[in-house]
Amino acid sequence: MFGLLFLLSFALFLPSVAYETSYQVPAYVADTTASDITARAWGVFDTENGQLLAGDAVTEARPVASVTKLMTAQVALATLPLDATTTVSARAVATEGRLGGLKAGDVLSIRELLFPLLLESSNDAAEALAEYANRETFLAQMNAAARTLELPATIFRDPSGLSPENVSTVTDLARFVTYLAHHQPYILDVSSLAEYIGTAHTWHNVDTISTVATFRGGKHGYTDEANRTLAAVVEETMASGDTHEFTIVLLGSDNLTA
Repeated sequence: MFGLLFLLSFALFLPSVAYETSYQVPAYVADTTASDITARAWGVFDTENGQLLAGDAVTEARPVASVTKLMTAQVALATLPLDATTTVSARAVATEGRLGGLKAGDVLSIRELLFPLLLESSNDAAEALAEYANRETFLAQMNAAARTLELPATIFRDPSGLSPENVSTVTDLARFVTYLAHHQPYILDVSSLAEYIGTAHTWHNVDTISTVATFRGGKHGYTDEANRTLAAVVEETMASGDTHEFTIVLLGSDNLTA
């Protein structure tokens, strides 16, 4: 059984957390204890209404790493002309990390850049999107979107998540992912693809969580300062046979499974 499912089972069985829910627990029961959860902050939420089901340190602001790219995608979709093309700059490809395989001089549409951004977590793609709009303007729009969406502890200093000053809380990220699920599902849909074949590139999903059958979309991240991070939606089959979506957020985790 995949560890992310252990976390969900643990959260739904956790006797020390008081919450009201009519859900029946999933058919599987994992042998998980509090000591198995390595995340410094974590939460399990009902994606339908944003209700916290279980968690710890949910209001503690921590670095989010590449979970940042969900907001980068949101602002790109909201503010940029998706069919416009941009030439990837040498500055963008000089950004730390080689995922995405972009080269200086590549000409890609704004829409196409979303695929290396979300599937391969390309820092270069994040910078290329920001540069198209004017980087400082784009970052201001990311922070403005956080305020508009009522994410009070969320701050962005770059579009990729490399900066340790990109911070948020479990509560804020769950609220944001719930918003995406209801109002911008395209972002979650892209992030759940196994691969995308573009005009000159093929991008593969490097997120190990994406191989889990219940994964419906989201983003993981890693930097030394943030450790491993995750904000994702999973769809679980309950004991009744019905399916229900849950939002999982992990910050400061030693792995992406607990």
